[in-house]
Amino acid sequence: MKDSAKGPGSGYIFQFEIALLELSNLKPNESITIEKIDDVGKEDEKGTYTLTVQAKHSICSTSKTFGNTSIDLWKTINIWISKVESGFLNNKNIFKAITNVSIPNNSIVKKIKGNSFEQNVILIEQLLDRQKSKRDIKLENGEEAKSIIKTIALIENVLNYKPQLKIILENFEYEENYKIEEDFYNKIHLSSVDNIVLREEIYHRFYGWIIQKSKEKWCNDSEAVFTKKDFEEKLQLIQKNHILINAIFRNKKYLEETETINVAVNSEDIYIKQLADINRNDEIKEEIIKDAILDFILCDIEITYHIVHNNYLTKKDFEEFEEKCFQKWKDVRRKYILKNIDEYTDLELNDLSIKICDEVLTEVKINFQEFLQFDDSNKYIQNGTFLNLSNKPKIGWNPNWKNKYKV
Repeated sequence: MKDSAKGPGSGYIFQFEIALLELSNLKPNESITIEKIDDVGKEDEKGTYTLTVQAKHSICSTSKTFGNTSIDLWKTINIWISKVESGFLNNKNIFKAITNVSIPNNSIVKKIKGNSFEQNVILIEQLLDRQKSKRDIKLENGEEAKSIIKTIALIENVLNYKPQLKIILENFEYEENYKIEEDFYNKIHLSSVDNIVLREEIYHRFYGWIIQKSKEKWCNDSEAVFTKKDFEEKLQLIQKNHILINAIFRNKKYLEETETINVAVNSEDIYIKQLADINRNDEIKEEIIKDAILDFILCDIEITYHIVHNNYLTKKDFEEFEEKCFQKWKDVRRKYILKNIDEYTDLELNDLSIKICDEVLTEVKINFQEFLQFDDSNKYIQNGTFLNLSNKPKIGWNPNWKNKYKV
């Protein structure tokens, strides 16, 4: 016996997956809706719809979803026409048809963007004439033509609302063979992570969350509306469980176990000199320098030979993060240096060096990117970046660092 629930079930899944992907792409003050104005919709801060999506999923790779005679296509356009007619949608909205399979090459859908409205109307009228001829032949042969008759009625109704149809066709987009998971992984920087199980775990957490939250809202007679803030809060929960960040930045302990690093070497590197020149407890200074050498080297290994090499992130991503670190150092420096440098004694300058260095390397927290935060296991990336800046030297701990460490 055939399982007739497979088709509708897969469509249900597909709709929520599209909603999840659109949610990950939101700008501040935007929101997405599910089953409100369309399968999926996107609103701006004023409540104006900027995107509506009709999603059609097929479990059959040979499906002709959104083909010329597809009832789904003409139902979709009729739905949109009614929304434009009622004023819910207008020419500020993108009307998008999405399917997980290929759309036939001869489909009008694939020609809409390249044609004028008048040309598209001619194509639709020609299609209508062909369908009427097929209907007449079937009826003359004593055959049923229920599907064709239904398609004809839908196409005729579309042509009765040309002003609304014009708005739709001039703002129409389509996606075929839509692979949602991979696009979602790209959005949160997981596309190149080798651990497939980990990637899927993250995706399934998001997917289960958006379904459950939608169900809760509907059961409480509310609309299923989600904001960028909702998505970010869910990301933060996952980050707190170390799932997302550890998928990209490896644990420092793991690297220490696999890399041979001599942290006892007397280096002439400027980042070490800057730390060594701070007058403090000898034992603590030795620990700080040892940790710094380890963070400096492991950061370089992780960035150069693991993350960038494997295309998890780009060199530009790290350059942007380095600039964020530089700006944060400036903020900390301004906090402590309140007078001109020559107004401080050497002892006061040393005390300021300790405060600036310790706050930057132990207290400061910087997100690598909007969705990527560090924890204690991988903060060596952040500290290694600060240390690299102090090695150039582009930053310093002593307020008089520019004069002390000129290259």
